[in-house]
Amino acid sequence: MSFFETLTLNGVTYSGEALVRFVDDKLKAEELKEYEKSLYLFIREWISYSNIISVNTSGTTGEPKTISIEKSRAIASAKMTCEYFGLNENTKALLCLSTEFIGGKMMIVRAFVSGMNLITVETNGNPLQEINQRIDFVAMAPLQVQNSLENEETSMKFLDIPDVIIGGASVSPILKIDFQNAAIIYILLLQ
Repeated sequence: MSFFETLTLNGVTYSGEALVRFVDDKLKAEELKEYEKSLYLFIREWISYSNIISVNTSGTTGEPKTISIEKSRAIASAKMTCEYFGLNENTKALLCLSTEFIGGKMMIVRAFVSGMNLITVETNGNPLQEINQRIDFVAMAPLQVQNSLENEETSMKFLDIPDVIIGGASVSPILKIDFQNAAIIYILLLQ
């Protein structure tokens, strides 16, 4: 493994060969959910010796497509985001985007780069319903944000997250009004 090889998932840190064994064991499990399979397949791809990764674009700026990205470019992008938001080993980040697409994959890369604790949940319309701990950083699709803000239980959880990236689709005018009424949020569009 020639790139970052330590990852903290759901409060447990795995490194080097222990990470390889963990991922391989997970991929052999019979009752693996689709989101878990995608997560572990990408981790396996990331820790491989290849210098590139394959990513699917969301189609926000054009037709969805599969592209190859040099790991060094993904690392550079992750480092900029981690530096901007101050992400580090004390950060709890929520992975609620599909790891079939670049947004979810970049959350994993950011976790490798920063050492942050990546809390994983199944991708759904309101991922904060499953969360019972403080989250410091999250990347969400606009619909996930809107659903989180419209739900009484999850709106307070969402507003308590200091750093949020929103992308993967255009932001509706109603959601823009919700942002103005709720809090100041960093909005960066993911491709």
